[in-house]
Amino acid sequence: MPSTNTMNVAILTPIQVEHSAILAQLSSFTEQMVDGNHYLLGSLNGRHQSFNIITQQAGPKNENTALATEKVIRHFQPVVVILAGVAGGVKNVAIGDVVVGTKYYGYEFGKVTPEGFATRPESGHYSKELLTIAQSVAGNGNWRQRAKKSGSANVVFGAIAAGNKVIAATDSEVFRLLKHTYNDTTAIEMEATGFGQAMQSYPATRFLNVRGISDLLDGKSKSDAGGSQELAADNMAAFVFELLYQLDVSQFKIIGSMDIKELSKQIIGLIIPIVRLDAAQKIGADFKDATNGTVRELWEKVKPLFIEEYEELKTTPEDADAQTAAGMKLKRVLEREEDLRKEVVGLVEKAKEEKANTKVAIENSKNVIQGSSISVGGNFHLGDKA
Repeated sequence: MPSTNTMNVAILTPIQVEHSAILAQLSSFTEQMVDGNHYLLGSLNGRHQSFNIITQQAGPKNENTALATEKVIRHFQPVVVILAGVAGGVKNVAIGDVVVGTKYYGYEFGKVTPEGFATRPESGHYSKELLTIAQSVAGNGNWRQRAKKSGSANVVFGAIAAGNKVIAATDSEVFRLLKHTYNDTTAIEMEATGFGQAMQSYPATRFLNVRGISDLLDGKSKSDAGGSQELAADNMAAFVFELLYQLDVSQFKIIGSMDIKELSKQIIGLIIPIVRLDAAQKIGADFKDATNGTVRELWEKVKPLFIEEYEELKTTPEDADAQTAAGMKLKRVLEREEDLRKEVVGLVEKAKEEKANTKVAIENSKNVIQGSSISVGGNFHLGDKA
């Protein structure tokens, strides 16, 4: 039975044929305007949990995709964002195949030198958890049942290259560049780099790029006229929805290698000063002075989650066993509450950043200790006596 905890997933498509294929996988959908942006929303009951599906036809090219990615994350806080579309096949693929991106290349990044163009690729990798699930989906072949006519289409994993040019021939300069410099490229399109760059600001959100092969560069116009885009988009959408059906978000770690246990430990470390204040009965007067705003907000959020353990921790705030017990209680609660966990993760990261940026300074300084963030003013000298 799927969990009752419904999570948001965003699917962005560059053009209409791709968006139509995604919508065809939904039993129904509604329209929503948010800050002038148009979204179509549906739902999917997965094997492990239910999902709100937020879709948008974001437009082609990297810049449009980057902006759309930022907006959909800000508006809906999805746990997963998928860039879904069609692409030109470069290596080891046929029309109708599905390509799951393992990494992306921005092949237009570089520098013009007297000797020619020197590549300086913008590159990155897609989320490992989603790639693992995609491998399983590719292996069992159930995604074909969602497609109108998958035929002999295969699922291929490989690098996807992106630039703001339509490549329609294998004798082009760009194709030669790909073969020479990015020779593991499987497919080429116009959005992967903008998508990847935007996602770097959201390490807690998993992302993936799935493409149906609509042409093999040579004879692109002829392939498109023969319905290859519709075939490629349908296969792509079928694969995406089977992947979402199989998705188990509870297996995700929190922000890279920081799992829930580590998250709970960091929370306890951040709020220990507040616990000490409470133990000394100074929580009212000194609360504001001893903590920054984010830590106070985090404290208000987590305190109700471990009341009994907190009372024990307040008695002996330095006791490692009491800290561990409080952390374990937090871990159990956060494992069950996905939305709360995402909110707490954001507060922890913000509190750590604020703490790292905190500096101590004495105004009107004339003498500064080299390499230190502490400024010493006037004629003050280390070792002065009163």
